[in-house]
Amino acid sequence: FIRIRTDSSPSWVSWREVQVFSAQTARANNTDLRYHGYFGEGGIDDQPDPTPTVSDPRPYNVTAAIVAHSNVAWTRVWQVDNKIAQLNALGRADTKLVVDMYDIFFDPSTPYATLWNNTGMDALLDRHGARMAAIVIMDEPDVRSDVALIGFDQKLDFLKQRIAARCRSIPVFIDYSYLAFSTKRWPGFARADWVGFNCYPQQHGSTGPFRYDQCNNNGAGGYHRISAQLNTLIAKTSAAQRVALFPQAFFMLPTGTQATTGTYVPPDAKSFMMAAHDNMLLLAENEPKVVALFNFYRQSLNTPTESWVGSEWLNDAQPSRDLRTRLQSIGGCLTGRAACP
Repeated sequence: FIRIRTDSSPSWVSWREVQVFSAQTARANNTDLRYHGYFGEGGIDDQPDPTPTVSDPRPYNVTAAIVAHSNVAWTRVWQVDNKIAQLNALGRADTKLVVDMYDIFFDPSTPYATLWNNTGMDALLDRHGARMAAIVIMDEPDVRSDVALIGFDQKLDFLKQRIAARCRSIPVFIDYSYLAFSTKRWPGFARADWVGFNCYPQQHGSTGPFRYDQCNNNGAGGYHRISAQLNTLIAKTSAAQRVALFPQAFFMLPTGTQATTGTYVPPDAKSFMMAAHDNMLLLAENEPKVVALFNFYRQSLNTPTESWVGSEWLNDAQPSRDLRTRLQSIGGCLTGRAACP
């Protein structure tokens, strides 16, 4: 039996929103939860060093830092060859890619945006199809203008046709922003094999109430329950569709402040982000539709002006606040490379 008592509340209490989860491991509850990886790292070598100096902004190989606890990585199409070579050199030929094909289908500034005919797509699928866990054609299409989305469904159909024609089994994946839930814009939803939504569970500074079950508007307020959003997304899916989640735990600095490796993050903020990430994992472990979890890796080091501190910066002497070790433990478990805690 579980007893839940409401002592006080500023508003009504909805008992029908209570969910009870099993305490079994992820694999016991959700055998489909099999991919753990990173969004935004792309398998490139030009990330700044994690301990940079003014005189020595050395390139940093992100692939080597995450490969032990990741079995899938988000990679732009023009980096696929480089990424696979890195993984093979590290002895990780089992790691697959989520290939972002925005540069082929939408970005006129890249050489990949030239006419992409059947032959070109078939050659890509023949060469690298076995290493693709999924294919994306645009990140967060719901935030794009209607003009930017012209031909979106047709391009999805073309991609699915070419995959089928090469006898490949590669899911087409669309991830949406948190805004999709309020704007009700879901471009290409019915055509996708995987669907997902980005979650930004962070807080400006270290004051104010901490909300553990939330996604919020990039630090601008407007809390949204992660469980409610997941349930909304699942209710829209067909029986065959699967879900990928983005537990993007990071710390946002005040506007105009640049993050550095030594940026101070208050302990209470780390505790908050740990709880938010754990809650996302709990939901994924207990929802059979969820197939993958994607985190951010050192996201604040992507450009000189970034003001957020990436999740794997957030280590701490206290285990209850050490998000970096927690991510590595989760990744090792889900990829079968370490025992599940």
